[in-house]
Amino acid sequence: MSGASLAQQIDRREQSLSIPALLPDDVIPETPSSKSTIPLLSEEPEAPATGNYTLGEPKKEVAFGAREEFLNPNEDRQRKLNNKLNPKQERPMLPEFYRDQFFGDFRSGSKFVNIIYRDHQAFDGDRIQIRLNGRIVQPDVLLTNQFRGFNIDLEPGFNKIEFTALNQGASGPNTAQFGVYDDQGKLVANNEWNLATGVSAMVIIVKE
Repeated sequence: MSGASLAQQIDRREQSLSIPALLPDDVIPETPSSKSTIPLLSEEPEAPATGNYTLGEPKKEVAFGAREEFLNPNEDRQRKLNNKLNPKQERPMLPEFYRDQFFGDFRSGSKFVNIIYRDHQAFDGDRIQIRLNGRIVQPDVLLTNQFRGFNIDLEPGFNKIEFTALNQGASGPNTAQFGVYDDQGKLVANNEWNLATGVSAMVIIVKE
């Protein structure tokens, strides 16, 4: 082989093994495998505020105006109570309230009777006095919404029990429900009264 042919072969090998240098501006293209397939975790969704709306819809504004129910519910209830206790609106003083009321006479063989009483309307300070045949047995009793009572020994024959209104409380008239039971717990009399101050309700028990 001539010297010229050998030089050409060596020159071709050097050219095939040469690796070009990377220039600073050259950028390696991004392959699909270089991208992360794991999604980033987002922050937890904010808990919806209380109210009637669907998640994802805009929250509804609550208007706080000068409406009465937002101011003080107790004031409305108090006003209704005051109106209920107002005698001019709820309890007009009728003519019969100024007359003594008689609830009948009853016969019993009991040694004593148990008398119970309460205010059947609003608790407003009604007071009464109780007498048996003109004798005071309870000088000043406050009527509450709970039944209270006491026993009275019956005298032979005629027993007139009187309930006299000492006042009319805050609302008027003096209002009460009463019951009379014999010594066996049997109901003898039961009724209600509406009395002006100084007026009486009475029941008669005849002891046999």
